[in-house]
Amino acid sequence: MNEVLLRTDRAVASSAGLPRRPWYRNLLSAPGWYTGYSAKTLPGIREAIEAKRWEEAEAEAARLAKTIGDEAGLIERMTQTLVGLAPENAK
Repeated sequence: MNEVLLRTDRAVASSAGLPRRPWYRNLLSAPGWYTGYSAKTLPGIREAIEAKRWEEAEAEAARLAKTIGDEAGLIERMTQTLVGLAPENAK
């Protein structure tokens, strides 16, 4: 179970990182570009919008949508595995 949870955490990370900050890989939250250590949600999209980089915002939104879809699939597979392990499903 811990391994599966670790995979779900890694699923929201991009090996390419955030624009102009490749060392931050989590696409859901990261320290803001201008906010120091204050967390910013959806940083790739928000920071692109704030800087009026519309094409980058669209690209980041598409990247995040794919990441969330992948995460949802992983969670669905995990759910099916857990349902299969439930005592009422044991034979």
